[in-house]
Order: sequence, then structure tokens, then C-alpha cells
Amino acid sequence: MDISPLTALRGNRKLADWCYWSLALILIAVSFWMGTARPYLSLDNPPQDIVNLQKVEVDYHQLYPALESKHTFAQTFEWWHSAWRADEWVGAYWRPLSMQMWWLESHLFGEDRSFNWMRVSLLLAACFNLLLLRFFHLLSGRRLFALIGLAIFALPGHWLHLISPLSVEPRISNADLLLLQGWKDQPDLFANCLTIGALIFAWNRRYGWALACAALAPCFKESGLLTFPLLFGLLLYRGELKSLPKWVYAGVVGFFGLYMFARWTAGPMVFGFHTHGGDAGAVARYTNAMLPLAWISIGGFGEALAALGVCGLLLWRPKKLLVWLGYVIALLAVSVLLVALQSQLPIDVAFAQFLMEGMRPVVLLVSWLLVGLAIWKHRQFLRQAIYLSLCAFFLAIPFAMVTGALEHVLTMARAFQAGYGACAFLSVVGVAVAFFSRQNSNAVAHAGLHE
Repeated sequence: MDISPLTALRGNRKLADWCYWSLALILIAVSFWMGTARPYLSLDNPPQDIVNLQKVEVDYHQLYPALESKHTFAQTFEWWHSAWRADEWVGAYWRPLSMQMWWLESHLFGEDRSFNWMRVSLLLAACFNLLLLRFFHLLSGRRLFALIGLAIFALPGHWLHLISPLSVEPRISNADLLLLQGWKDQPDLFANCLTIGALIFAWNRRYGWALACAALAPCFKESGLLTFPLLFGLLLYRGELKSLPKWVYAGVVGFFGLYMFARWTAGPMVFGFHTHGGDAGAVARYTNAMLPLAWISIGGFGEALAALGVCGLLLWRPKKLLVWLGYVIALLAVSVLLVALQSQLPIDVAFAQFLMEGMRPVVLLVSWLLVGLAIWKHRQFLRQAIYLSLCAFFLAIPFAMVTGALEHVLTMARAFQAGYGACAFLSVVGVAVAFFSRQNSNAVAHAGLHE
């Protein structure tokens, strides 16, 4: 009789649900405790020196006066036909719902009690994590996939991010990206929650609610407009574009008409999406943010050849030791020669440089290639890996196109990369399990022949 824990979970749906949600909440709690959110988990609510804050911070010196200019909630609807603050030259942003939410927070908590404002941010971050968990579950059909994806996204970067070869090594946890700058990143949190919510509704074919979420997201921040192409990609992924009701198309056209009309009433700078940042260095910003660490680390043709050669050897796996040895010596010689030619160094110096500086990039690229091969060979999560990767690369475009954009703009891209990390992890585990099962079967069959 099998009395393993996994068997017990499969046989008890309520116990499985309890364990699943408990693990999810523990992951979120740990991410908060280990990150920027820890001070706001207490009951403390000390007053903040908002006068000095307005002097030293790039946004608060305009946001506080904008909030103070509205004395009643009815006056906050003026933001629906005006920029969110007076200095349009910095960014003529149209974010009426964000300003109205901040106005409510200022009157509920007080302007100088920002800890409570930040607790709203924490609540939004927790909602986003749970919505992301649900989306991963729908996409994969597996709770383990969803939990791994959430762990990769939410836990501190130095813990689990190395298993995702799609992304560069993060400096901080992804869960902290929208908490480090204080409450002013709430527009991103609201928009991101609505974006994931729209994807979940669309998956369940509740297109009215999906359209409502997609329409509300840009009213918090312009990045919410990305919800619409994401919905298109999801419907394309599921093959449901042809069956989409015609009224959805009419709703999308109607929304964009109203949205652009509202921006037009707010003035020419708002209508033209004016921002102080440009697209200078867009390619460099994009590649540094999104290309795998394995790619960025490669310094020349010698290291790239070495990594490809090692992968080829591992796939070939010759039976004779001399073949292995000869292959490695030849590969090392050609790789060092390429390093010497590219760097214009003597052979001995190039050899030393390759051993001291080139081995880590080679190992990283070999790992990335092997993980990619594992995803391809396992196939169970291949479609999800391709879909999540394409979405991640698409969502990073705003970060590249605006020089003033900070790393928090990459939060949604990092979330989809975390899903790719779950694909990679489970594919590697699946290939490893299949390999050892095959070895065990061969050993048993071989033993049976000799009996």
C-alpha cells in the first residue's frame, strides 16, 4: 500500500487545496519579509517629513501639491481631462484613477503617514502574486508549475533566479521592484493586477470582464495599454481569435476612441504622449535588461565556440576515452587561437586569459543551451516556454524606448520570465527523471538476461 505524502494529497482534494494555497501565501510572506516590505509588516505608522521629501525627490514635489489642490472628491474628476500634475514637460501622463486613489489615501491615512500608503502597495503586490499564480496554473494545468513560477518571481534574486537562464542575474528581488521607490509606484501595481486579471478572464472566455480590466489598466498608467496586445497574443496562443465575439472588437475600438478623446481634452502634450525621456541607447538598454546572462557574458568567438563544442560533446557522448580527450584538446586549442586572434594577444597570454576569465561564460552558455535542449526534448512545456518568452521580450520594450524608465518598468517582463523559469526547471527535472528511469530499466533488463 502506497502511503506517500503525494498519494495522500492526490486522494484528498481539500488537503491538496489547503497545502497549495498555504505554500503560495508562505512564498509571498517570505518575499515580503526578506525584502523591502518588512518595515511595513508591523503596526508602526510614524510621521514622515513630507516637506523635505518634496525637496529631494523627483516626483513627490509635484504629486503632493496636485493632491492638495483638490478639496473634494468631486474635484478629483478634473484629472479625467488634465495631466496628473502641472509639470507636463517631465511627463504629460494621463492617470486619473491613480490620482483619485492617492487622493483617497491622503484623506484616509493623512499625507504624512506614508506607511499606510505603502501597506496599500503591499496589498496590491500580494494580489498581483496571487493573480500571477492563477495565470501560471491556467497556462500549465499544474499547480507545481504555478508555485515554482511564483517562487522564481517573488523570492529574493540570489535564491532561485539562477535556474532561469532566460534572464540576467538580478540585483534585487522582482517582488521589490515596485516597492523600492515608495507609494508612487502604485500606478504600476494597479495596472499590472488588471493586466493579469484580464488575461485570466480571457482564458476563461469571460471577454466582457477581460475588456473591462484592459480598459481600466491604462487609466492607472500608460503601460496598461500593453494589456490589449497581450490579450491578442493569448487568444492567438489558444487558437480562439476566430471564435471571438464581434462585439469585443467593437468594444476595443470604442475604448480607444474614448481614451484618445480623454487625452485630447487634457491638452496637446498629453494627447501626444509627451515624455522627457528619449530612445537614445534603446538597443543597449534592451539587451542589457533582457538578454540571458549566458549571452551577455560571452566576450568573443573563442568562448562561444568552446560552449558550442562542449554541448556537442555532451550530446555525442563517444564511448572511447581517447576520443573525449582528443576532442577536448582540439576544442581548447581552437578556442584559445580564436581568443588570441580576436584580442591580438600571444598564445600563452590568450590561454591564461581564457582559463581565468573565459570559463565562467562558457559554463553559463553551456547551461543555457542544455536547458533549452531539455525544454525542446521534454516538449511538455515547450509551447508555454515560447509564449512566455515572447511576452517577456515584448513587455520590456517600454523600458528600452524611454531613457528615464527605471528597472521597475520591467516587473511584468520579469513575471513572464519567471514562468519561463518554471518551464525550464520542470523540463530539466523531467529529462533527468526519464534518463535515470531508462538507465534503471536497462539495468533490470540486462540483469534479467543473465538469470
